[in-house]
Amino acid sequence: MKKMAKIAVLLVVVMIGTALSSCAGQIVETKVTLKITAGSDQIFNGEVAVTGENPTVLQVVKEAAIVHGIKAVYDDKDESVIKFSFYNNTEIDGNMYLWEYKINTLPPKTGKAGTNTVASGDTIEYNFNVGKPLGNDKFSWTAYDSASELFTEEAGGAVNEAEETTAAVS
Repeated sequence: MKKMAKIAVLLVVVMIGTALSSCAGQIVETKVTLKITAGSDQIFNGEVAVTGENPTVLQVVKEAAIVHGIKAVYDDKDESVIKFSFYNNTEIDGNMYLWEYKINTLPPKTGKAGTNTVASGDTIEYNFNVGKPLGNDKFSWTAYDSASELFTEEAGGAVNEAEETTAAVS
């Protein structure tokens, strides 16, 4: 009887080992839709595929930058996007200009783009917004109006380098 129990245990161990090894070799691919818009300027709208488990919003952006040639600049901590194309996070005349994102039409509950994860089928929408001061460090946020021509390709953005910006918000 002891011999049968040992054989049964050995058989179970082999079956579990086989199941685990077959799962370990799989490559996980996540496909999401990424939309990047600054006013009427649509910078990108398409599907992006990333490999690895639990990809972050920032990983999706970086993959899109590599594969689709999107110009993007990230903050010093590599947690957030501070510039797409020539639109960069900055403050001009008391107004804040910055990139904000939503996942499936909802703003993230906490964290930066480098910490929020996405799943296959999700949609990430980056919008360039303007915050007009209301007082007490509060702002009224609206979408950037491209007609203002505050940010232009010729000028490289509102400031010379994204690193000179005053806000590194995702």
